Amino acid sequence: MGGDAACFAHMLRLMTRSGYEEETWWSFAYSPLRNEGQIVGLLDIATETTAGVVAAMERDAAQTQLMQGRLLARRRRGGVLCKESPSTVRLSSLPQDHLP
Repeated sequence: MGGDAACFAHMLRLMTRSGYEEETWWSFAYSPLRNEGQIVGLLDIATETTAGVVAAMERDAAQTQLMQGRLLARRRRGGVLCKESPSTVRLSSLPQDHLP
């Protein structure tokens, strides 16, 4: 560290808790402590972000599973999936040449 503050978000760290290793995620912020222009120490603020990271991973997995299920169901019915935008998806049973 050359005297500048630095931060790192959602870093994976293995920790031993309750007698076994588990994955945990942490965000860190490092800042130099100065006295008359000289660096005399380091302030390290650590925040565990495991709950948020795990929730985001579970949400993403559920969303993927839902979309795969919808695609499979639509294919079984002979329909077509039409992507309207990066954030929305519309299912249609129209023939491909009738889709916008």
